[in-house]
Amino acid sequence: TRVWTHHNVRKAYNSLNHLWRSEMLFVYLNPPAGVLAPERIKSTTNSLEGGINAQLKLLARTHRGRSGERQRRMLDWWLYLKNGTA
Repeated sequence: TRVWTHHNVRKAYNSLNHLWRSEMLFVYLNPPAGVLAPERIKSTTNSLEGGINAQLKLLARTHRGRSGERQRRMLDWWLYLKNGTA
C-alpha cells in the first residue's frame, strides 16, 4: 500500500488513473466510433483559455460584488447570448 503525504497529489493520481481505466485519457488520439468529426477534436484547451474562458473570467471579475447565485445567472445569461444555449 502507498502512504500519501500530499492530498492533492493523491487526488491527481486517482483522477488520471480513473480516466485511464475508463479509456477517456488522450481520447483525441483514438476517438470513439460515434464521433461525428474526429479531426476536430483538439489535444489542448488553448482555444478555451484564450477565448471564452478569458471573457467569462473578465466578466466575473468586473462584477465581483454580486452574490454567488446572481453571478452564476449573469454568466449563464452571457453564455446564452453568445451561443444560444445555456
